[in-house]
Amino acid sequence: MHPGIGMNTPRGGPESPIAVSWFGKTATKYFKNGDIVDGGKGVELKSNPEMGLNLYNSLDTASNGYADYTFIPLAGNRITVTIDLGNPGPSCGCNIAFFVVSMPSKQKNIWGGDYCDANCVGERCCAEFDLMELNIHSFQATSHPCSDYRTPPFTSQSYACSHGGDKWVKFGNGDRNYGPSDSFTINSQKPYVFRMEFPTVNGVLKAVLTLTQGYKVITATMDNIENMRAPLTDGMVLSLSSWYSEYGLDWLDGGVCPSPQECNRKSAIFESIVVEELPKPTTTTPNPHAPTTTYGAHACPVKGTCGCDWVAQYGCPVWDDATECYCRCCCSVTGSCKWNGNTR
Repeated sequence: MHPGIGMNTPRGGPESPIAVSWFGKTATKYFKNGDIVDGGKGVELKSNPEMGLNLYNSLDTASNGYADYTFIPLAGNRITVTIDLGNPGPSCGCNIAFFVVSMPSKQKNIWGGDYCDANCVGERCCAEFDLMELNIHSFQATSHPCSDYRTPPFTSQSYACSHGGDKWVKFGNGDRNYGPSDSFTINSQKPYVFRMEFPTVNGVLKAVLTLTQGYKVITATMDNIENMRAPLTDGMVLSLSSWYSEYGLDWLDGGVCPSPQECNRKSAIFESIVVEELPKPTTTTPNPHAPTTTYGAHACPVKGTCGCDWVAQYGCPVWDDATECYCRCCCSVTGSCKWNGNTR
């Protein structure tokens, strides 16, 4: 049992629905064979290398057909989810994966299903974007394009796919920004919020990753993921898996974990999934008689007690969440902020 989000909350069976915030509306989706928690708001991902979870539109039609799956268009949008790894949480050698793939494949895989990914698991290949692969020591996001991509159902050739990843960002793995105690910026043994945005900046698609825990924020950007624009625009299927390897996962956590590693097979909870559009830029004419509700660069508030040291190391996230500490820490960097507090 996880402390925090998942503790003492109602749990559903493998056919229970999960509520997803889908472009401003609540949508009912399904993780077939998933353990739904917190009254239908989250899913517990248990350690089982032989079983992953895919997001479905309905259990009534979950027959591995094209229309059964939920396709998430991420280009120009963002996805947010709260993560609870618990304490002790998944250890060295564990990989908790929350990712999207361009399934279904055109041909069935070796197990008779539709799953495919950039490493051709099941002998079927397709584009993949790892929103996160993590344990309590390390957090990584990776882009895996396939140069021969076509709108699914389609099967890419193995040589066309980036097996090791084309672009990636990483937290922890020896750095102090992520790890299993309060001495790290993000304490991986306490719940935190993941957000990935896919904006187009000067005509180039980017991926902006932000982790938030209270007033603490870390962020990183994958520049130029244009080779993933087509699958991220068409929509990709959300998949979850929890696995480990007897050979270790040095590519994920080798900077801090000894080898060989032995995964403790602890589970993880993902709750409050939100998919929404990125805010559109707006141009307005200032009203000189209206009260000020947004700080401009000339009137940024002082830092106060917010603890803004993280800005120098990690920069400010693209998304302004209108909180006091975002404004106090980032206003002088971004040029403005939405918080409308009056305390200087």
